[in-house]
Amino acid sequence: MNESREKNRSMHTRARKDNIDDVSGDADIERIFPVGSPFKIKRLLFAKDRILRSASSGRRTKTSTKERSGRYVRYILKNNNDIAVDATIRAAAPYQRRRGRVEQLIIKDEDIRFKQREKRMGHLFLFLVDGSGSMAAQRRIVEAKAAIQSLLMDCYQRRDRVSMILFRKDRAEVVLPPTSSLEIASQKLKKLPTGGATPLSAGLFEAYKLVRQSILRDKELRIVLFIITDGRANKAIKGGSPWEEVKNIAYGISSIPQVESIVVDTEPDGFLSMKLAKELATLLCARYLRIEELKQEIALFSV
Repeated sequence: MNESREKNRSMHTRARKDNIDDVSGDADIERIFPVGSPFKIKRLLFAKDRILRSASSGRRTKTSTKERSGRYVRYILKNNNDIAVDATIRAAAPYQRRRGRVEQLIIKDEDIRFKQREKRMGHLFLFLVDGSGSMAAQRRIVEAKAAIQSLLMDCYQRRDRVSMILFRKDRAEVVLPPTSSLEIASQKLKKLPTGGATPLSAGLFEAYKLVRQSILRDKELRIVLFIITDGRANKAIKGGSPWEEVKNIAYGISSIPQVESIVVDTEPDGFLSMKLAKELATLLCARYLRIEELKQEIALFSV
């Protein structure tokens, strides 16, 4: 029995090593797989942050706004030139007899309250897609494309902008700059190829650069980084350890407060599962989901 167990363990270790390099015999062959059937997903909810925005558009997340448009939710003491009459009257009312009121309400500077307004805002959803040969195994890319198409439809309904980065072979490429067009995004998704190695660190670095550029243009922007991968990094940018590069870049992304990350694991469960996408989620301080979970009625973040 011990001999059999040792043999199984040896086979498992050897298979793990083989799988991280090449899951299928023809992993280097470039293929374009179709988009699977889209499905209805749970509305994605995100926690409201503390940033006071000068303007906002979209339908996803509530945010405080500096504008005079928006729903009045509470009063504040800080002067924003938007007086909350109801709160001001309530503040002044207890002191009217002391102030010698005869007819008109006597209001002093210390009574004045101001409106805090709230609007809904959209996000930039950045899809980082694994197009390596391992995604062709068991046609995982078909299911991945179905999940992305479903998320694109949700983003369109919530007036989010979307962008897409593909990593495969020895590089990563921004195949879709930020856009609000569902049609353009869907066309790009259909044409995403698979084949070659998994330069995960290159994909993360390209995402990091796009995030920094986007924040430079709009400091009030909120970004959701959606990483769809099995996590089997086997190609480094500089030729060293692929996972050391992944760790370093993941740390840089996780330190950007405007970014919330979600890792969607495309690796099938089973004896040969390596759980590398889960490790990536830990590095990014991200929410981890298996691809099947996107079909369930779940909220990714609480409000």
